[in-house]
Amino acid sequence: MAAPTVCTTPVCLEAASTMLSQMALNWEKIDPCTDFEQMMCHRFPLLNEPDMSPFRKLGPRHKRVLEGILQGSYQEAISEQLVSWTSTFPTNAADEANFNMIKRAYAACMDTDTIEKAGTKPLVDLIASVNSLWPINTGDLKSKVTKADHAGLADVMSFLEELGISTFQKMDVSNNPWDPTLKTIYMTAPPPLKDNVTEYQDPEAMLAYANSTSQMLAQYLPGNATAEMVATIAEDVVALDVAIAGVAVANVPVPNSIEGAYNLTLKEAADFYGLDKVVKSLAPEYNQPIIVMPKQILANFSEIIASHPKVALQAYLLVRAIHTLSIEVDSTASGNGKSRSDHCLAHLTHDLRHILGRFFVASTYPDSTRKLAGEVANNIRSELKTRISQLTWMSDDAKTRAAKKVDNMVQSLGYYSSPTLDLKSPESLASYYKTLNITANYFDNVLAKRLHQLSQQMAATSKPADRLFTISGGDAAWEINAAYAPFENTITLSSGMFQSPLFSDQLPGYVSYSTLGGVVGHEIVHGFDSAGRLWNENAQPFPWWDNKTVAAYEERAQCFVKQYSEFTYPITGGKTANTDGEQTLGENISDAGGLQLAFKAWKKTQEGKKDASLPGLEKFTHEQLFFMFFASGWCNSYTPKHNEESFATDVHAHDSQRIMGTTANSRAFREAFNCKVKEPACEIF
Repeated sequence: MAAPTVCTTPVCLEAASTMLSQMALNWEKIDPCTDFEQMMCHRFPLLNEPDMSPFRKLGPRHKRVLEGILQGSYQEAISEQLVSWTSTFPTNAADEANFNMIKRAYAACMDTDTIEKAGTKPLVDLIASVNSLWPINTGDLKSKVTKADHAGLADVMSFLEELGISTFQKMDVSNNPWDPTLKTIYMTAPPPLKDNVTEYQDPEAMLAYANSTSQMLAQYLPGNATAEMVATIAEDVVALDVAIAGVAVANVPVPNSIEGAYNLTLKEAADFYGLDKVVKSLAPEYNQPIIVMPKQILANFSEIIASHPKVALQAYLLVRAIHTLSIEVDSTASGNGKSRSDHCLAHLTHDLRHILGRFFVASTYPDSTRKLAGEVANNIRSELKTRISQLTWMSDDAKTRAAKKVDNMVQSLGYYSSPTLDLKSPESLASYYKTLNITANYFDNVLAKRLHQLSQQMAATSKPADRLFTISGGDAAWEINAAYAPFENTITLSSGMFQSPLFSDQLPGYVSYSTLGGVVGHEIVHGFDSAGRLWNENAQPFPWWDNKTVAAYEERAQCFVKQYSEFTYPITGGKTANTDGEQTLGENISDAGGLQLAFKAWKKTQEGKKDASLPGLEKFTHEQLFFMFFASGWCNSYTPKHNEESFATDVHAHDSQRIMGTTANSRAFREAFNCKVKEPACEIF
């Protein structure tokens, strides 16, 4: 029998060396059945900075690519690919004009001399415009809002909401859960002004908050306001924000759920501080109900608005605008200690992500990669349908409808190609941005981009729903993320995911199906996780499984809850914390099912052929390497502080537990490493 071929291309050498560098040097003495994470990841913290992971390591690389695009010419952007392939992206006058738009936006943002020269005047002028819509009378600090004030209040809210600045509500556009062919306006509670909501319970922090608010308002309130008046107004604003934050924190919508949703007609909205006027200002042709989540926030905010001084309400809206835009008049602004370039990349990400994404994709994501991604996704979906047909706990009717849900699932792999926007078409990009005027004035560009993004969202409410495009903008092409949307039954993976050494179409199939396939399978199974299963094959939140099937599913799901609740992770002070098995249930079900389906799909591709081996890894079978590459993608160097801040509220388990839990739930893993127990600890799909 001929020896298997060994892939020695640069891509294969990089993948093999990356894995070997992360593994424990004494891996042969470690039992993979009980300590796979240590076997595969022992050296990762030694070789990487704290709080790093393989996916996080891609971020700096992507940033360098983006900066190279933005700092060069159009000809350089279209001719200097990172790897050797022939780009199929059209290059023409429209493409160059699109490129020049992002160049102007980036240059204006990087022009700190001009920004510093303008100072706070652009924001002062904007706040003056806001104040003119509903003028503040600093001589009256006690009067409450009356019906006569609703028109002025609505004018201010409309002005700010058009800029994407939440007021006494947060407005978004998404699929109508009862009719997925429609896009609908959603209203939820606005985010609190303080990032750390625990400060609202700290009297000392609130005193400091009142003082800083007073100093802020002193720059923007009418000139006849005395220091004493400003201090009083600031105290009222803080009290108002505390009340609003209390409602917001108590009414966070359940992810991927319409629990507590309420259809508010525009006629009813007229009774709630003129909300109907705000909606009509944002979307003149809109005639559907607004979906309020949850319903009680209407009564909560109506009571808050009625019980606080009018001047506090007016000043609060000014503070929300200042809070959002003040960073844009600071020439040193970078955010979280990052560079000005980081800040300017974030500026482009806000709305111009699609044009910049075109050049990133053309440089880093060849057509062959997208083709393979599509093949992997389709094969995994086919495998899921096969698996559904074999399930003994699911009724025949539920199986038929579940298979239909798999068929109805749409996928966007790498970049958008839809009726709304085709990233590969310069003309489509130009049409999408035709109302956006980018100039050399940075602050004007900030406002223009915000207006454009909101207008695009609201315009979608009068068009057929486009399931292949995330109207809120979605992730930029260079970001490292994947998502499933139950209310659309769609999976979206950004091209930033498809980068070596994690993924390449030039690697053996066991690598592609382990790394890319594991992620794709994970997102597909989200359609049937503890939340996704509540949405039927038409992406509607209606019951579609019989009671016996539901009971059988929930019994199996409890196995995952118990399993992950026994995992712990280190936090500060030498202590440990337990993973919340209920909180992470959906992700854990998706991890287990996704990897199992990816393995089976890969094995089917091997019928009649065999993958090449990798240098230095010849001792392992290809089945073992499949799981080894899966694990290597979840190695990390997270510190106890990071763990404490992140995983208490994260719906994902700690990365190390994603290795141990997922492999414990894989029959194929246990067979590949000849574990004593072959049965998976927990299994649904």
